[in-house]
Amino acid sequence: MAVDLKDTSIEHQERANMDEKPRCDMKTDEESMQSLVRKLDMTLMPVIWVLYLFNYLDRNTIAYALMQISSNMILTRVRPSLYMPFWVLIWSCISAATAGTHNFAGLIAVQFFPRVAEAPFFPRAVYLLSCWYTKKELALRTAIPHSGLVLATANSGLLATGIFAGLDQARGLSGWGWLFIIEGAGSFAAGAVAIFLLPDFPASTTGSTTLTAS
Repeated sequence: MAVDLKDTSIEHQERANMDEKPRCDMKTDEESMQSLVRKLDMTLMPVIWVLYLFNYLDRNTIAYALMQISSNMILTRVRPSLYMPFWVLIWSCISAATAGTHNFAGLIAVQFFPRVAEAPFFPRAVYLLSCWYTKKELALRTAIPHSGLVLATANSGLLATGIFAGLDQARGLSGWGWLFIIEGAGSFAAGAVAIFLLPDFPASTTGSTTLTAS
């Protein structure tokens, strides 16, 4: 018998909001809920992890903070499966375009705009996770994207060293230019894939279809 996991997820979240106490008129199917959590762990969590890794590779604190505030005001009014990847694609293109700057002043000016585009990602990611997971499940799932932060911090220097060593002056472009291009291309690819994998809200009929079992 087919089970609509998006309908199940609504019940799943309602139980979390009532401190895990089911309503009297609500039938509970624990097996279906466990199946939902497994599917979320295999779809939503990997996408958030990869995008957050790219998000943290480089950012400017002031621009980042300003854009986060405005982004929080529209969290519930847009589709996560489009809103989040859209900003990933924007910051990827701006980051790659940084390679075209020719002086320090231009580099500093351009670097403001990717940070503005990166800012909406993390608060949106946490909000989306909270819509799908119960309070008990959310703590671990919120911590997982931070492992991407650690990985990005640990490997950004190694990545830069390798690119400078192997691509400096390749096709007449400096190593730092190739660094922006490669990081931008990687995050652009991740953002494009995320459009097809990210779910919207539990009550939505849009977003990833992998959360509905046929």
